[in-house]
Amino acid sequence: MDNIRERFEIKSDDEWKVIEPRVQKVMDARREVGFGGGMGMFGPGGRRRGGQGGDGNNQADNNNNNNNRRPRFGGEPSPEAQDLQKAIDANASKDVIEAKLVKFRESRKKKQAQLEQTQEELRKVLTVKQEASAVLMGLLQ
Repeated sequence: MDNIRERFEIKSDDEWKVIEPRVQKVMDARREVGFGGGMGMFGPGGRRRGGQGGDGNNQADNNNNNNNRRPRFGGEPSPEAQDLQKAIDANASKDVIEAKLVKFRESRKKKQAQLEQTQEELRKVLTVKQEASAVLMGLLQ
C-alpha cells in the first residue's frame, strides 16, 4: 500500500484515508476474479494435467499430495470451481458437468461485476494522473 500511495503522490493522510480502502477493495475483488474463481495455473495443486507434481520419491512431494486441491498461486478456489473439478475428476455425466460449468460461469460473472463496481468507486476519487497510474498498476482498466 505504501508503494501505491507513493505512486499516486498522496501526501495528505486525509486523502489517503479516502483512497486506501477503495484500493484494498479493488485488490480483494481482483484476487477473487483472478484466483479465487479458478483452480490455479495448472489445475488442482498447481500441477499439470495428468502429472503428479514430482517423482513421488521426495518427502516434500508426498506431503504436497495431501494438499493437492490448493492452488499454488492466489487464494482458495471457489466452491463452484471445486464442484466443477470434482465432477470432472469423477467422470460425471455431460449434463452434470454442464450444470456445474453454468454455476461456475455465473459465479465468475458476479465476481467480475463486483470488481468493475469497486474499480468505478476507486476511479471516482482519483485525479486523472492517479487514474493513469492505477491503470498502469493494473488496479483499473
